[in-house]
Amino acid sequence: MASEKCVTIIGGGFSGTLTAVQLLRQTPFPISVKIVNTGYPLSKGVAYSAESNLHLLNVRSGRMSAFPHQPKHFVHWLENQPDVQQYCQPGECLADAFMPRKVYGRYIAYVLDCARDNMPAGCRLQFIEDEALEVTPQAKGKYQVTLKSGEPFLTEKVVFALGNFAPSPIAGLDPEVVESSFYFGNPWKPEALTNLKQNETVMLIGTGLTMVDVVLSLLEQKFAGRIIAFSPKGYLPMEHRHTKPYPDFRKELQPPYKLARIYPEVKRHIRQAISQGSSCEALIDSLRPLTQEIWQELSLEDKQTFLRHLSSLWSVFRHRLSPQVAARIQEARQSGQLEIRAARLQHAAVQPEGLTVKLKERGQLQNENVVVHRLINCTGPQCNYEKIETPLVQQLLQTRLLQPDELHLGLLAGPEGKLIQKNGKPSNALFTIGPALRGALWESTAVPEISEQAAHLAQTILHAFMPAPETKTENTGAKA
Repeated sequence: MASEKCVTIIGGGFSGTLTAVQLLRQTPFPISVKIVNTGYPLSKGVAYSAESNLHLLNVRSGRMSAFPHQPKHFVHWLENQPDVQQYCQPGECLADAFMPRKVYGRYIAYVLDCARDNMPAGCRLQFIEDEALEVTPQAKGKYQVTLKSGEPFLTEKVVFALGNFAPSPIAGLDPEVVESSFYFGNPWKPEALTNLKQNETVMLIGTGLTMVDVVLSLLEQKFAGRIIAFSPKGYLPMEHRHTKPYPDFRKELQPPYKLARIYPEVKRHIRQAISQGSSCEALIDSLRPLTQEIWQELSLEDKQTFLRHLSSLWSVFRHRLSPQVAARIQEARQSGQLEIRAARLQHAAVQPEGLTVKLKERGQLQNENVVVHRLINCTGPQCNYEKIETPLVQQLLQTRLLQPDELHLGLLAGPEGKLIQKNGKPSNALFTIGPALRGALWESTAVPEISEQAAHLAQTILHAFMPAPETKTENTGAKA
């Protein structure tokens, strides 16, 4: 009797859920899929667990299908949900709407339920609510997964769908500040925004999408105090605007790709886009089908230059806000409640009622001392796996089953998700997906990219179960 083919997915958020769904949809043979999940609700992860109506998707519904080859799948599901029309703006169709993230969480749960209810005969799907502490190689190409509960089990393939981690620690903060009740290194912990008084000041480190989410949460709970957000350049994410598409100019960016040639060409097209009444966002969108290909071919030096000088601008144009969210942020700024600053943190000290934070504003000679009652790290997720302190990641790094990529954006892996082994070859048993592939692909955190990855990764894993083709021995005609 053939042994059961088993795939274990560590991480039950969006990436892990879609990988499981695609495995069950594509498999030509019986397979067992185990999802090990801890922390946030299965299938939703941190991204889609929010229950607020203010936390909206940053992409229109028409581009949020879980299935690349069924682009209207999410919209068709919405059409059968009687309560979602309320989230559309006047005259707006469902495909153009920005739905609350909680609605998308319901959709992903539905997708998982459908996969479970319709999986082929002989297949199994198991949910394990526990924390994976170790993954260790065993005989015959298997791996043992050890859980916090102490229950180990064997598996043939492992997918590390670890999602996003808490933000990087802020350099230069004294331990006394970090350990105080006024500082919160993880903005997603509920206590970061509880027990605030209406006359207090909240300071947010970072001015990107995480900051926007925190501000929305503060506004929803009717916080009336002062909110200060700062980053070195003070850039805010831009708003999605209805602008005409920019013409495809990919033919002008032929390989071999070099930053010194691409950058002037893109700058020229930006000027052209503005002169033609289009926008920088539309131009960036026109590049999206080519982004991963360009990134993979750039030299390490070019990638480092891009990260050092251009990644902040890229994030501003690439990661945008729904018009409704942009309007709420603008209202808070105009009222004076929200201040956005281009500044760097110089020092922070604990006081009896809060923290004194010393800021150096861009272009200013003098530092400014600001008394705050809450300091929250909104700098975005930690990407450097060497600094991630979860037991599983530390164990995998020590045994070199995981290795950080050379840019410290994620894990060392091929673009198809195969982890690179100690011998430099891609593994046929260990895989990753989603944010961990930023070093390999750059664009690897949004739903359109991850849904594509999940479909291809499932195909790769299933193919890895197939026996290697036999090598035919050439008949030389010699007699035995």
